Amino acid sequence: MKRELGFRGPEYSPWYAHHFTPEEIKPIVTSFEREHSEVPMLPKPKLVLTPEVTRQIKKFSENNRVFIERSVERREEFYPEFAALFIREGVPLELLNVALIESGFKSNAVSVSGATGVWQFMKPTGRSYGLKINWLSDERKDPIRSTWAAARHLKDLYEMFGDWYLALAAYNAGQGAIRRAIERSGTRDFWQLARKGYIRKQTADYVPKFIAATIITENLHDYGFIELAKLYAKTSTLPG
Repeated sequence: MKRELGFRGPEYSPWYAHHFTPEEIKPIVTSFEREHSEVPMLPKPKLVLTPEVTRQIKKFSENNRVFIERSVERREEFYPEFAALFIREGVPLELLNVALIESGFKSNAVSVSGATGVWQFMKPTGRSYGLKINWLSDERKDPIRSTWAAARHLKDLYEMFGDWYLALAAYNAGQGAIRRAIERSGTRDFWQLARKGYIRKQTADYVPKFIAATIITENLHDYGFIELAKLYAKTSTLPG
C-alpha cells in the first residue's frame, strides 16, 4: 500500500518521522510529478562556479563534512513529502537546499534571533503563511506544514524579484533590505550587490552557500561522500 503522508496537503500532517527507503523515493516522487505535470515550474536557479562558491564548496566538503552528512540523512526522512509540496507550488527542487543551509533540516532548530524550524521562520513570516504559533504549539517545527509555507514564500519572493539569487538574498535579509540595496546601487545583479557591499556579509555569503550545497548534494560521490552517495539516490536531481 502506497504511503502518502504529506501528499494530500499539509492539512494531513501528523508530524512524525515517516521513513522511506531510497528505492521508494524516486518512483513516488516521479509519480507525483506525472500527476501534477500541469503545474508550471519556475526556472531552476543557475549553479555558477564563482570564487565565492568555490570557497563555500571547500568549507562544506573539507571542514563541514559531518554537517553535510547529517543534513542529507535528515532530508531523506521527508524527501518525498518535501518534493511533493515544492512540485505542487511549482518551485524547483533545488530550493530544498535552503533548508540545508538554514538548519541542516533540523525541525527543532532555533536561532538566537528566534528563527525556528527546518526553514528558520521568524514569527511574523510564519504566521503570514498560515502557520499557527502560540503557547500550545509552533507549526514552524512541523516539517510538513512549514515546508508548504516555505515553498509559497520562495515562490512569492521569486515572483517579486524575478531572480533566484535576489529571492534567496531576500529570504535571508528580508525583501525590504534587498529592494533598498537595488535602489541604492542601481543594479539587480546579486554579485555586484555582494561584492560592492550593498548587502551585509551574511547575505552576501548566503547565495554562494546555497549554490555550494546544491552542487555538493547533487554530486556526493564527486566530493568524497562515497558512502552517502551509495546509500541515497540522487533525489535532489529529479526533474523539478
